[in-house]
Order: sequence, then structure tokens, then C-alpha cells
Amino acid sequence: MSKKGYGLEHEIEVWLLKLAEQDVNTSPLERSFRVPNSGAMICLKGDVRTNNISWLPKGITFECKSRQNDSKSKEREKKKLKSLRLEKEWLDKNRKEADAEGRLSAVCINFKGTKENRIHVVMPLEHFEEILKMVKKVSSNG
Repeated sequence: MSKKGYGLEHEIEVWLLKLAEQDVNTSPLERSFRVPNSGAMICLKGDVRTNNISWLPKGITFECKSRQNDSKSKEREKKKLKSLRLEKEWLDKNRKEADAEGRLSAVCINFKGTKENRIHVVMPLEHFEEILKMVKKVSSNG
């Protein structure tokens, strides 16, 4: 069974802070941050949110799903790490919440226990296009 995990949320937050050259000591409302008690807050949806990244066309709301390893058998564990069921419900819910705030939507999935290609990001094609257009605009101005 798959479920969210603090570890992946924290890892995505740290990655975004480095990518955007933001300071962790800055107020969360002024930088990218992990949503405390994610899912429980009416005003802050998602697990991780970007804020104040000048080269992004909009903020991104991330939902994080991580493989839960609940089997004690090492052989079963190896098989489990090869797949993760991606549920359309996760994508639709995150998209709806992000759209309501004028943000982009992304779902991060994590294959625990693997060293390479462990984290993947899934997002609607239109949202990915918005990011690529911004990158193109920035690179042509630079």
C-alpha cells in the first residue's frame, strides 16, 4: 500500500529551497515549504508548496506519496520496490486544489530503498508546458 510520508515531503522541501536559493530561516509564507499537518488545513492544500520563485510562472502544489514497506520478507520487499500504484484520484484531487488557487499541480512518488531514479514527479501536461514556456522565455532573455 502506498501512503504519504514526512521523509519525502521534507526531502522535496529541501530540494526546492536549494533550487530556488531560498533560506530555510525565512518565513514559510515567503519561501517554499512543507505544509504542517498537510491535508488537515483548509487554507493550505498539498504536502509541499512553492512560494516566491521568480522564474516559475505560478506556484506549485505538491502531493507526496511514498512506498510503505510493511513486509518482513526481503524477497517480497525487492518485488514491492519495483512498482507503485499511481491513483488517478491523487492526481485529480491535487489538480482541483491547485487550480482553485491558480497554482500548478504535481504529485511526487518515491521508491524507498532504491539508490537511483527513486523520486519521480507527475503533473498535467498543460502545467508542464507552462513551466517549459517560462524556461524558454528566461533562456531567450539571458
